[in-house]
Amino acid sequence: MSALKKFQNDIIHAVMPQNKAALEIDSVMVAYHIGAYLGYTEKELPPHPRVLTIHEMAIQRLFFGFMEISMSVDNIRNISVYIRRFPYNKTGITRSAYLRYHVENYLNELYILGERMKTYVTIVQRMYKGNVAVSHVAESGKDIWNRVSSALKPFINIRNPHIHKQRISDHDLDMLTIFERLRTEGEQFSHLYEETWRKVCRIKRIWIKETNASVMKLIDVYFGFLHKLVFDSNGYVCVPAALSNKGIKKDSVKHRLQNEVLP
Repeated sequence: MSALKKFQNDIIHAVMPQNKAALEIDSVMVAYHIGAYLGYTEKELPPHPRVLTIHEMAIQRLFFGFMEISMSVDNIRNISVYIRRFPYNKTGITRSAYLRYHVENYLNELYILGERMKTYVTIVQRMYKGNVAVSHVAESGKDIWNRVSSALKPFINIRNPHIHKQRISDHDLDMLTIFERLRTEGEQFSHLYEETWRKVCRIKRIWIKETNASVMKLIDVYFGFLHKLVFDSNGYVCVPAALSNKGIKKDSVKHRLQNEVLP
């Protein structure tokens, strides 16, 4: 099992008791707490809103931070599927525009992924910096982020001028666009366009596939590091020292969920 999948399984198991406890009170309570965390204001509040404990809010923060990264990972994986075929014949959308859109969006998603990973490791560092067992967290977290940043830097360097100054200049995509404009000028140009389309699609598919493979290896190292900080050997969320110092002495959320009387 990959470190990403293991982290996902354990953080979902940690947050589920909150959802189950909420469902026992009111069927809309889960949506209420999720919406509140995301910043949405419900027009009609549940009749008896359940107040989350400090521990539950910490788990919720870990969960939603992970979800941001998980969605970015899904997006870069999905783009590798989207470009395998062109589903918009006779809609006015050209092949070159379709392919360019996904290439540019892929670069955007890599940037977003990097920013989410930077934010998340910072959150975890601050939550667990007081834990004696992980006193090395600040230095290790910095090292992990440096590896992420270095790996994603080439893609960010391509993306940033596109966002702030001019559209991405890609030789293969530019050639495809030109031949697409000329394809009606004769059979030779039409044949050249079809040949270029197949070639550029293959190049971009391979590029995204290889990039994704490298990114997933990096993410595995990243979540392998974070898992050691956030979870104990049994897969339960460790209580940050900052929370333990507030009078809660148990060392894992499992014990709290078993013994605490929920409001």
